[in-house]
Amino acid sequence: MAVTDPTNISTSLDISTMISSRIFCVYIMIALNHKHAISSSASSQTRLLTEAQTIELQVLTSLYHSSSGSTWTVSTSWLDEVSHCSWFGVTCDDDNHVSQIELSSNNLRGSVPLRALLRLPYLKVLKIDGNSVDSNIGEGVDIRLWEGMVFDDLTSSASVISSLQYIDLSHTDVLSGQISNLYSPSYIINPDQSSSPIAEKEVSYPYLNDLYLSGCDLRSAPSEKEWAKFGALERWVLDDNMMSGTVPSSLQMNNLRVFSANGNKLSGELDGFGILDKLRHLSLRGNQYHGSIPPGLRCDGTSSVGPKLLEILDLSNQGGNDDNTSVGLTGDLPSFSQCENLRRLDLSRNSIGGSFPADFLKLVDPLVFEEAMLNSNKIEGELPSSLSRFDADAIAVQDNRITELDEESLCDPHRSGAIAAFGCDAVLCPPGKYYPVTGRQEEAGEECRTCEGAKYWGAISCVDETFAIEPLPVSAPVQLPSSDEPAMAEEDQKTILMQLFESSGGQSWKHNNGWVRHDVISICDWWGVDCIIGTKSVERIELQSNNLQGIVSTSIFQLPGLKELVLKDNSIFPTKANALDFFSEISKSSSLEILDLTSTGLSTVVGIENAPASLSELYLDSNPFGSSIPNEIFSLGHLKTLSMDNCNLSGSISNTIHQLGALMVLSASDNQLSGYLPPELSYLTSLSSIKLKNNRFSGTLPQTFNLLSALAYLDLSGQKQGGNQGLEGPLREFSEATKITRIDLSTNSFSGPVPGFFLASVDPDSFEFADLSDNMLVSSFPVGLGPIANKVYLQQNHISSIQEICDIAIKGSDLDSIGCDALLCAPGTYNSLGRSTDDHPCLRCADSDSVQYFGGVTCGGLDTTLISEEDAVKLIYSSCDGENWVSHTSWLSDAIPYCKWEGITCSTDGSITAISLRSNGLACAFPVKEILGALPALDSLALEGNDVSFDFTMIDGSPVLTALDITNTNVESLNGVEAMSKLVELYAGSNNMIGTLPKEILQLSYLERLDLSFNSFGSSLPVNLGFGLKRMKVLSLGHNDITGTIPTSLGQMTQLQSLQIQANQITGQVPQEVLKLAELEYIDLSDQSGFGLSGPLPIFSSHQLNTLDLSGNSFSGPIPDNFVSAVDTNSLKLDLSSNMLSGEVPSSLSRFPLSSLVLADNKITGISGRQPSPDVYCQHCPSAVYWGATSCAGTTPTNQPVSISEGAVSSGVSPSETEIDKVKLIYESCGGDDWTHKDNWMSSKSICNWYGIECNEEGSVESIILSGNNLKGMFPPNIFFLPNLETLHHLPLLFMLAHHDKFSPSIRISRALDSNNLQFIFSSIKYAARLTSFDLSETGLFKIDGIQEAPALSSLDISRNDFKIIPLEVFQISTLQQLEMGANDFQSSLPTSIGELKQLKFLSCSSCSLEGSIPISIGLLTNLVHLNLEDNHLSGSLPSEIEHLENLAFLDLSGQSLQGKLPSLKTLRELRRLDLSKNTFSGEVPDEFLSGVNPLFFDYVDLSENYLSGTVPSILSHFDTIYLQENQFTAIDSELCDKSRGGVFTQFGCDAILCPVSMYNVMGRQDSQANPCLFCPSSLYYGSTSCISTDSEIPIEALELLPSDIVQEQKALSIFYHKCGGDYWTSNIHWMDSRLSHCHWKGIECHNGTKSVKSISLGSNNVLGAPPQEIFELLPNLNTLHLNSNPLNSFNFHQLETATRLTDLNLDAIGLTSLIGIESAPSLRRLSLRSNRLSGPFPQELFELKTLTSLILGHNNFTGPIPPRFEQLPYLETLIINDNELTGKLEGLTFPRTIKLLDISGNHLSGTVPSSFLQNVPTSVQVGVDLTDNQITAIDQHVCTMSNLNWGDVQKHGCNGLLCPIGYYSSTGRHSSVGECLHCPSATYLGTTECVDNHNGPALWAPLVLGLMIILGIVVVVTRRMHHAREMVQHEDEESLILEPDGSTLDAPGCLA
Repeated sequence: MAVTDPTNISTSLDISTMISSRIFCVYIMIALNHKHAISSSASSQTRLLTEAQTIELQVLTSLYHSSSGSTWTVSTSWLDEVSHCSWFGVTCDDDNHVSQIELSSNNLRGSVPLRALLRLPYLKVLKIDGNSVDSNIGEGVDIRLWEGMVFDDLTSSASVISSLQYIDLSHTDVLSGQISNLYSPSYIINPDQSSSPIAEKEVSYPYLNDLYLSGCDLRSAPSEKEWAKFGALERWVLDDNMMSGTVPSSLQMNNLRVFSANGNKLSGELDGFGILDKLRHLSLRGNQYHGSIPPGLRCDGTSSVGPKLLEILDLSNQGGNDDNTSVGLTGDLPSFSQCENLRRLDLSRNSIGGSFPADFLKLVDPLVFEEAMLNSNKIEGELPSSLSRFDADAIAVQDNRITELDEESLCDPHRSGAIAAFGCDAVLCPPGKYYPVTGRQEEAGEECRTCEGAKYWGAISCVDETFAIEPLPVSAPVQLPSSDEPAMAEEDQKTILMQLFESSGGQSWKHNNGWVRHDVISICDWWGVDCIIGTKSVERIELQSNNLQGIVSTSIFQLPGLKELVLKDNSIFPTKANALDFFSEISKSSSLEILDLTSTGLSTVVGIENAPASLSELYLDSNPFGSSIPNEIFSLGHLKTLSMDNCNLSGSISNTIHQLGALMVLSASDNQLSGYLPPELSYLTSLSSIKLKNNRFSGTLPQTFNLLSALAYLDLSGQKQGGNQGLEGPLREFSEATKITRIDLSTNSFSGPVPGFFLASVDPDSFEFADLSDNMLVSSFPVGLGPIANKVYLQQNHISSIQEICDIAIKGSDLDSIGCDALLCAPGTYNSLGRSTDDHPCLRCADSDSVQYFGGVTCGGLDTTLISEEDAVKLIYSSCDGENWVSHTSWLSDAIPYCKWEGITCSTDGSITAISLRSNGLACAFPVKEILGALPALDSLALEGNDVSFDFTMIDGSPVLTALDITNTNVESLNGVEAMSKLVELYAGSNNMIGTLPKEILQLSYLERLDLSFNSFGSSLPVNLGFGLKRMKVLSLGHNDITGTIPTSLGQMTQLQSLQIQANQITGQVPQEVLKLAELEYIDLSDQSGFGLSGPLPIFSSHQLNTLDLSGNSFSGPIPDNFVSAVDTNSLKLDLSSNMLSGEVPSSLSRFPLSSLVLADNKITGISGRQPSPDVYCQHCPSAVYWGATSCAGTTPTNQPVSISEGAVSSGVSPSETEIDKVKLIYESCGGDDWTHKDNWMSSKSICNWYGIECNEEGSVESIILSGNNLKGMFPPNIFFLPNLETLHHLPLLFMLAHHDKFSPSIRISRALDSNNLQFIFSSIKYAARLTSFDLSETGLFKIDGIQEAPALSSLDISRNDFKIIPLEVFQISTLQQLEMGANDFQSSLPTSIGELKQLKFLSCSSCSLEGSIPISIGLLTNLVHLNLEDNHLSGSLPSEIEHLENLAFLDLSGQSLQGKLPSLKTLRELRRLDLSKNTFSGEVPDEFLSGVNPLFFDYVDLSENYLSGTVPSILSHFDTIYLQENQFTAIDSELCDKSRGGVFTQFGCDAILCPVSMYNVMGRQDSQANPCLFCPSSLYYGSTSCISTDSEIPIEALELLPSDIVQEQKALSIFYHKCGGDYWTSNIHWMDSRLSHCHWKGIECHNGTKSVKSISLGSNNVLGAPPQEIFELLPNLNTLHLNSNPLNSFNFHQLETATRLTDLNLDAIGLTSLIGIESAPSLRRLSLRSNRLSGPFPQELFELKTLTSLILGHNNFTGPIPPRFEQLPYLETLIINDNELTGKLEGLTFPRTIKLLDISGNHLSGTVPSSFLQNVPTSVQVGVDLTDNQITAIDQHVCTMSNLNWGDVQKHGCNGLLCPIGYYSSTGRHSSVGECLHCPSATYLGTTECVDNHNGPALWAPLVLGLMIILGIVVVVTRRMHHAREMVQHEDEESLILEPDGSTLDAPGCLA
């Protein structure tokens, strides 16, 4: 509508009255600034809103008002003064047209303008599901505009062509029960009340892919017309309607992949579905189909049509008629033998017969297959052995006519744990037995029950026939249950249920299926409601853990048939008042049998005494009663089960308990009940179970307990607590208790002997245990217990003899190998059980007299003293098969302290703080209780990769453990983990955990990292997951079977950085709360099986995002233009493949490199933002209708080049092109025009003359070498069809020079495609029959799926890429001889599958973040010549298997945490170079070390920087070059120093090997006259490289301490405290506390094993004034002094003269103004003085500190030039003098060879960076340099070629890697991984970090000025008359877009209001 057209004035005013004038104003502003709304031509009409936008605004406004928008859950910005494109749930396209409306479950109530919504011309996604709305036409929608202006222009007159692609109207009433309301026309009355109605046009949906209409009260099946109407659908879901009717036999749904219509009344036969070739998911559960399964669905090869890719088929319960007259599906069981993709099959509850086909599920992969439900049919005969290849739980066949089964295979105990425990009963109950529902035994205590009438295997009830019940004759009446109450109508019951729904917040329930559609769905189908079979009478309500809140309506007790009410785990009684009336109507519930109110907040049961006699089970556990057992309960004489565990009950048990005469189960454990046990309990003769553990009962056990003949389970344990002695006196015999199986009386004070006839009447076979431990029982182990002796636990008593019973019960039994210890540990020995088991032997106490009786659990007799820390770790060794560990260096050694044992870490006071035994061969039930109890300082425990179980329920107290790694162990449960309340990191992936996600996790509130991936959790995530784990940073739950949706509570994890829940079965959408998480960096939601995640693409708001993987889901619709717009980085890794995305790829993604975008297998129709080449490598394929196709269905691709606009990107390429065609594709696909070198490419010259192409003699391409040539884009997979492509082996130069005798001199070094930015598809690599070498280094790869298909690959380089885990595909390439993987960030361990690469000769993975230990399978690589794993995080010992590598010539394992003793490596006869430096190897060098090596060919061995000790052996004299510095050697064998060896040995003797004790130099040895060994009294070992001990911890023996010294040290600290205002320190914990050693005072650390102060660290602690002289005089062993950020204001550096061992001084930010005396410090290595008030010229005295390695002076006020004297600091590595006022030039400045970090940024240095800059630093040393924000104007080009500057950035980016050029800037001042240099006119010097562009000032002010002008115009308008505004509008030639020519008014009538 054009404002300037007078004919449209009335229309514009109509609009302004229909919508808020404020909204219309906003649209004027949008229009004024929109590029399509401004015209420079005075004659053109100016449009404010297009017709379509006008309609959209009307429709949205109508939607808001008609559906009660003010009460929506979220209505952000609706009707506000912003564009409707910003309204919540509304998304617009680039032209501001509405493209998506998403208001799912948003509490819309009332009606919606459905017809108007469906006709919006640009709408693609409509989601209003889950709202209580119906449909209307929509008020305020001007139909004249509708038909006249919009659709007449856009469509034909026949119909409206909708753009919709996705519709979800589920669980709404908008269709009024008719599908036709989606498309049919109607007549609409004109808004002007004209008598002539206007006819709508019918809507067609050619683009609709997804249609969800579940729960829409549809009554009829789609007609044949409607099937055709929606013929383009791929997914159609019609669950839970009331549809009846049939499906046409000839469906025309060629694209249909998913069809689901569960819970309807569809009938007829299934033939129509059998012809749908693309169908993958068919679900028709609970309908009324009959007949046999049609050939097309049998998938057995008998039909040429039908779905070949079927994954899910659910045809269960087709006999579900109300009258039970339908028998469901019949016929024989199909084989489904050709369905290799089938994952789920459900045919249960039908009448399918026949026997099992021999080829049943023949092609199905059992590892992928989930379940086949065949139960309740008529299948007969034998259960075949072929089913044994599936998990036992995966096939359900109970309730059939199975007469036999192959027991040998099906009952093999290896199939599952249940079969191992219960035999064939775990498969099916045998004839003569049954078990309800399952027809088999699944748990202990659920044994198959005897039933003579059970004729078949797998009976589920005790009747004559166990198969599916035959239908009753129609005339047979249905027998209703007898009841005194008349039957209640369904509507009346529905009213009662809805009262429950409304009163308890039903809309917020976790599950409310059916409840929200109560008007159309039978109550018997509501979630949690079960009816009596054959009736509509409610029998059971189970709403456990369903988020019920508020008050539960008492009318629930009026349901006459209600037998079971389960409301546990809901907050329905938050206060006592809420519960006072709850039981007021319970008397009316005449059928009620079971009532479960566990954990509901209940605190009173007033009124329950009126419960009906039918109530037999009452569960009230975990409620806050806080008093004695309520008296009302004792009125329930009919009660059989009473459970009140953990109810905070107190007081005694009333003697009126005898009134509960029918009671069979009494449970009140974990309370505070006290007093005597009432004898009246014995009156309850039906009692079979009494559980009263963990209370505070006292007195004796009543004698009458002997009379409880029905008793099977008695637990009175744990009464001895809180000062209470518990039960005492003699034990009772329980002589009448013939049925007892379990009795626990432990932790009491029973005394005297165990009665001779104790439990004499029990059945030894069924008896389980009697626990009498921790009492005061005396004398001997009774002989009368013989048959059950090994099941009676008597530890922690006063048992003095067990020999007699041992002779009877143990000798000759299965326990004979253990001996008498199997009953009780002998005196002088102990373990935590008090008895020995196979993996838990009794241990000898150091003091044998400390345990006087049998059954000790500690080395302290009966007291609770914990075992020592040393005994604790010894227990790990003995319990976990220590002798067979992979490595157990030093373990159990008397000569080495346990703190030095492998894997053990201790604190300075000798307490064990960490245990790391990863992948070390442990095999045991880990002694959790003992270890955590004995090691109070244990902070970290790592057991990854061992065969251990871990029982968290054994934990006592609350351990301080913060990190636990039990990955890939045998952990089956986390039950009890909540006791580890301090855990910050928990790694429990790759275990055997099943079921639900452990709720105990939610109690670990400190948890930051959680890994539960690769388990089998099969339920949904807890809805409150995020509320319990708010500190979570890394959450990994991938590769489970998690179902349901992503809980919104994850939005509470505001610190979350990594979210990995890939490879599950999660559905729905990503919640808005998760999208708002601002710290997310890594997101993987990929590969959700089934439907997966759906809806439009989620838009995450995190700026930090670097990886987003949403592949393998069902996301649909277009990729939004603002998708990932929040991401700051331009290097996002984005995978959206295998979804249902459509439309064009937006230009906004063009800022990311192609190599990081994966979009294949979608419905992409175009790409914007990039100009494609006219011909690309895609192949012509008529059936490929979308971009990114990965196959060509139905045709063979041709070699015809296609345009991007015509074809589809395909990996199904053709080998038929000529070689030149294939090679050209590289140029066209990889940006050839921008290549660095492209000589002769695309010319007429021979292809063999093109740059980088090498041919063989026949002119066929043999090698492609385009390294570092600026290739970008997708590398064409056609190249793999080049028949002779080889690429020469890529052998590192160093490797070949070292082994020139092994390789042909003609071999050339080949770098193929490295250092480019490429993306690869490897699906065609299987055709590269001669490809032997492939260089993919530095190409940005992060996955290489498919490369394992390479048939001949021998050399592969994937180094310097973006992998996050090791790609396991490479270890499947058995032909590999060379593998280079360095400089990646794998953060994982080397897999054991590395041993499969038997041909491997070269393996390098340096600097790639490897973790864990070196796998022993490395020893299988017997052809290995070169192994380089330097600079990783490997730990553990060097596996002995490495000595199997007899061809190894080069071995580099430096820079790790490898430990243990050095192996001799004497078998490595070919070794030339060995580097094991920078590890933690200890012990002596073996005498046979490298004895098999030929010294003539040996280059060097480097063992420096370890903990090797003893004498350097003579065996090393065979080698000329050895590096041994920085170890703990105390002597050198004289043979090594023999001057006859010549060279340096003649000149310097032993000093040429290592500098002696008390001497040092920077190399640790003398190699020239200019580099002598210097005197250093603190050098304790040979080979010191600095005047500080190589061991940071000074050995005790070197300290020479006297008691008086310690007194003086404490005195010095006391003086320091008082002189420096200790009373006012921020923290002065323990200072001046005479009860504690000063080593425990805040900030003080002492040397190990001493009280000599090592470190004072009191930064930011309000220390007042400079420290006194005594600190330096009386603390002779002080190493570290950190007083930074305190108000010292001065410091007397002269005092440092006496601080001979002070190496680290930090005085940052103390107000320092002078450095006078700093030169006095004799041993400083690290000095930090940043952020002080130092000024003047650079202090020359600093150059006297010859030992400095780090000098930090940043943020001071130094002036003048930088002195050229830094070479005088020979060990300096770090120099930071940034942000001072230094001037001058860089010419003439030199720095020591050792420099590694140089920061002189933020000064006033000028001129050129000279060619001499850092030239003396070796090129092998990487140097970080920051020269930014100075006044530098040029860089010598030589500097720009230095490969060692800025970690390779200078080599990559030239001068820009050092400083951005003039006119450019970046946040780092240079081109780095953070970002490249960007244009900035104001950058007048090199290296600018901020861009302040004054030239842009006016441009920036323009919008503001414009805004002010508009405001001014509005103000003027208000003062003018309305008619004047109308006059001004009518004069088109005089109007102005913004202001009238006189500046008086704004052309916007709608704004005048």
